[in-house]
Amino acid sequence: MRVTHQLLVVLAVGVAVVTLILAAPVLSPDPTVSDSAYGYSLSFDTNATLQNATLTVPLPAAADGPNPVVEAIRAGRLEGPDAWQYRVVETDRGPALEVTAGEVSAARRPDGRRYSSYLVGVRAPVDHVIETASPYGHEPTIGPVDGRRTRPCPNRAAPAPETKCYAFDARLFVSYDAPAAADVSFVVVHNGVNTYAGAGHEMYYERLQGGLDGPQDGWVEVDGFARVEGER
Repeated sequence: MRVTHQLLVVLAVGVAVVTLILAAPVLSPDPTVSDSAYGYSLSFDTNATLQNATLTVPLPAAADGPNPVVEAIRAGRLEGPDAWQYRVVETDRGPALEVTAGEVSAARRPDGRRYSSYLVGVRAPVDHVIETASPYGHEPTIGPVDGRRTRPCPNRAAPAPETKCYAFDARLFVSYDAPAAADVSFVVVHNGVNTYAGAGHEMYYERLQGGLDGPQDGWVEVDGFARVEGER
C-alpha cells in the first residue's frame, strides 16, 4: 500500500497535536504569585455616642521572625479616624492594638435613629509567598487563643479538601461610658493573601466578632473563626 507524502504530513501533525494535548497538564507551569500581603482591620458600629473609649484587640503574633502587621502599625501606616489614638501594646496574651478615643459619636440618620460605623485597618505587603495552607506555627496568627477546633466551613456544601475551617475562643478589653441602651458590635479580621497572576487568590483568614450592650469596663470573651486554603 502506498501512502502519499501529504497523508504522512497530516498523520505527523495529528500525532504532534495529541501529544501536546496529553502533555499540557505536565508542561503548564504553576500559577505565579504576583503579590503577597497581610491585612488587619477593626470595624466598629454603635447606635449611641460613647465617651472615654478604650479597645484593646489582639494582633497577630509572629511564629518566628518579623511581624509585618505590627511593624506596619508601628511605622504609622494604620488608617482610621484621625481623632483616635493607636499604639501596639504587649499583654500576657501577646501583642495587641490599643485604640483610644475621647468620644465615638453616633450620627443621627434621616429616619431619626442614631448609628455610625468606623473602620481601622492596615495592609502589609511582603516579598515572600505566604503559607496559606498551614499557617499555625509558620505564619503570624491571632493568639494565643483557646480551644481551636475544626468546624464545617460555612456556605460550602462540598469545600475543597485543601480548605479547612476552625472555631476558637479569644478575648479583648473594652472600656467606655455609654447609655444603658447602647448597642455596639465589632469585627476584627486578620489575613494573609497570595494573589496569582490572572488566576485569583488564596488566603488564610481569621475573624473575631461580638456584640456589647451598655457601658463596658473589662475583658470580654468573643467568638473566633478561621479558614485556611491550600496553596496551588
